[in-house]
Amino acid sequence: MHAVAACAQAPSGGFSPGPVATGAATDSSLSLLLATDAASGELYFREMDRLVRQLGNKRKKADHSRVIKRVFDEGRRRFLHSYDKNYPHFSQLFTGGSYNCVTGTALYAWALGRLGYAVQIHETASHAYLTVQTEHNVYLLDATDPGSGFVTGAAAAGKRALWYTGNELQKGTSFNYIITFRQLCGLQYYNQGVVAFNTRDYDRSLACLQKALTLYPQSARIAELAQRASQYRREVLAYATGGAAEGTGSRQGAGTGK
Repeated sequence: MHAVAACAQAPSGGFSPGPVATGAATDSSLSLLLATDAASGELYFREMDRLVRQLGNKRKKADHSRVIKRVFDEGRRRFLHSYDKNYPHFSQLFTGGSYNCVTGTALYAWALGRLGYAVQIHETASHAYLTVQTEHNVYLLDATDPGSGFVTGAAAAGKRALWYTGNELQKGTSFNYIITFRQLCGLQYYNQGVVAFNTRDYDRSLACLQKALTLYPQSARIAELAQRASQYRREVLAYATGGAAEGTGSRQGAGTGK
């Protein structure tokens, strides 16, 4: 069995009050996502900021539905080109258009937060998406579903959330947490930790998972995998120094990420 990461492509219960990501809260955390490519991080940030300023001008003249849909469409046109099941880094949005549910949701959450919208980020057992609540409506944005990932209305959004739940229950585990942008950044590092764990690179896995726990200390699955990575790392070191057998026969992998 491999470790389970945090993203499947488009397919959690209903909506509940929770943390709201706004522009002021997300700017500093965005730098954490860009940290894997520090040399170009500022360039990427300016590219996103330019998009938000253009959309901000349109918001003054358009209704919420048109502005939020424009964010969804422009995000896809400019950045979200190719879904990557191998858990790409956030910077790959800008270098080749590769994304998954975590990085795509981060892009939309940051942009909408900068535009002043109240954003709720949803983490499920194998997916991430977001909802936006305005004075009179609810919108759901699924970055991994270009055809029908923009959902309007509380009833339709609730139905979509139940669809996620049904799909995940068939696989055995289902939950729907509302998390902060900082915690979403933690899931990005968690996914990288899963990839390293499943290739038995326990040093890298543990380093990524420790970063993930710093950003998302409430996550039981991150803590559990970090404990396993630490244990396996000790076993490998002991084997290398002749202290113990490695015992690979009973070792389990980490599964898949988000």
